[in-house]
Amino acid sequence: MVWIYGGAFVEGASVVFPAEGISTIGDGIVVTLNYRLGMFGFIQSADGKLPGNQGLWDQHLGIKWVHDNIKAFTGNSNDVTIFGESAGGASVVYQALYPGNQGFFQRVIAQSGSALAYWASHELPNAEAFITKKACDQAPDPIECLRALTPGQLQDNDTLPWAPFVDKDFVIASPKDIVYGTDSTTSSARNFFASLDFMTGVNNFDGALYLRDVWPNILHYSDMNTFVLTREEFIGIAIPAVVIDIIKPKNIRTALIAEELLNIQYTDWQHPNDSSTLLFSLTNMSSDVAFFYPAVSTVKGHASLGKGKSYLYELSVVPTTHALQTPNWISGSNHADDIQYVFGYPLYAGPRSTGNYTEEERRLARGMVTMWTNFAKSGDPNTPEDARQFTNATWAEYDLDFQSFLQFTNQGALSGSQFQARRMQLWSDLLPTSKGFHG
Repeated sequence: MVWIYGGAFVEGASVVFPAEGISTIGDGIVVTLNYRLGMFGFIQSADGKLPGNQGLWDQHLGIKWVHDNIKAFTGNSNDVTIFGESAGGASVVYQALYPGNQGFFQRVIAQSGSALAYWASHELPNAEAFITKKACDQAPDPIECLRALTPGQLQDNDTLPWAPFVDKDFVIASPKDIVYGTDSTTSSARNFFASLDFMTGVNNFDGALYLRDVWPNILHYSDMNTFVLTREEFIGIAIPAVVIDIIKPKNIRTALIAEELLNIQYTDWQHPNDSSTLLFSLTNMSSDVAFFYPAVSTVKGHASLGKGKSYLYELSVVPTTHALQTPNWISGSNHADDIQYVFGYPLYAGPRSTGNYTEEERRLARGMVTMWTNFAKSGDPNTPEDARQFTNATWAEYDLDFQSFLQFTNQGALSGSQFQARRMQLWSDLLPTSKGFHG
């Protein structure tokens, strides 16, 4: 199993994710790799001198190294699974859409991230703003000016769009067009994706990440625990921000219709003015647009291709410890809370264990480690080890008829179907976006 970490394509390191728990308990070999981030990994200029997607190429070379060398570590080069979370989840989907990886891995697990998410790509070359920021715009050769700077001077994790780019090389077309398209130019990428077994899922409060990183700036709050969201802010600031930044309507009329649809869907009309209810609505909207619909769209696209197996999950656990700063009014799994269970941290006294886990969480971790490593071994999370002894459930494949998914809770796992059907249908059929989503 090859782990690709997340961090919005601007931060992260493999050392943050000790893998001895999942490796030992799940009886497998786990490789964690690093890749270039931020400007170093994803700068792209209009003239092609800075081609972009350096971080994706790094990941590809790491995966290729595993294929070429894992036998020396008693591994099987024909039995490889890549997995990752957040930007790492988007990354493994990008790798699954690159036919140059043919034969290097057979299965993919994308946790709270997809290449089809709006945040997982940028549309225009991003070097020009960076060149100006670094005062190289007046230089005879701006690229050489950049290259003359020290790594410290080049380091930049600002809001510039450091993310993968459709370069017609590694990313042959938009991920949406690859997965759902029929064009012959994308057929090799689509066929490779179809051939893989694919698992993806979300945390039920994934969108709480945006309460820390996005909404405070837009709504002018400094502390997520002191949010007092008003009805006027919800419909006058938050909803228009989603429409402008994500849906990107072509005219005012479309924008107004989209705003009204979001208002109708995400308002609790029994408590339309209640601040706490509006905060949950804001979190749901953030979850849907950034994580839930991209995951559902990706697994549905994979299932529609009808070759490899497809699985969908939701983590709805109330953890003793959140991975990220989390508002005190959220009772569920924030973004990145899945990692501690997938890596088995509650099961041993390792460097990432808090030591405060409940017996329920230890049982959950044992079940998730078992299902993740089962999937890596067989393409089926239910076998070879019987995971029902820990989860009390069988994980059914996702298909277009039943659209089954498995919900992990503190009490075990529950089988479900049609994940958030009404909200997913809204984004699928009524609110197609300029990129990323299928609509």
